[in-house]
Amino acid sequence: MTVETRYFRNDETLQTANTTTYDNPNVLSGALSRIGIKVYVDATCISGANCVALAAPPVYPPNPVAEKDGTWDCPVQSSAGIVKVEVYACSTTGGGGVLIQTFVTTDSVKLDAATWTVHYWCQRTSIDSDYTTTFIYGSDAYNSRITNFTWSVVVAAPKMVGDGLTFVLA
Repeated sequence: MTVETRYFRNDETLQTANTTTYDNPNVLSGALSRIGIKVYVDATCISGANCVALAAPPVYPPNPVAEKDGTWDCPVQSSAGIVKVEVYACSTTGGGGVLIQTFVTTDSVKLDAATWTVHYWCQRTSIDSDYTTTFIYGSDAYNSRITNFTWSVVVAAPKMVGDGLTFVLA
């Protein structure tokens, strides 16, 4: 079992090393006052219909950008795949949602059961009685990340080879 911190990088990947220049996409989020994620392995959503690991971004003015955290209990997976994490502006219950950014692993992994902590550098900004949600990631200063990202190596089953009468493990 491997336990890692995976960074939301400015090349839209999830890796163990961060990039050096931040990115800060924002979306018009209206009443959606939380930030959260949906998690997929290959094309299958494993986190459910609503966003998980919810956090409340600080509202500007008067509050500056800040790091906010949310947790999610990742279920064990039976097979390996590319992990995709979508970051959303969502409601207080995790419903609804406006996609902010998508990130993928560069390796195929089999996720183990673990409680992830998702660290978001974020902010909601009030503009003419509406709101935008900004997610900032990709640098040492804005090191949005997932801690306790836990996975196992997938071991291939041994192959049987033989001449029809005698078989051995290869």
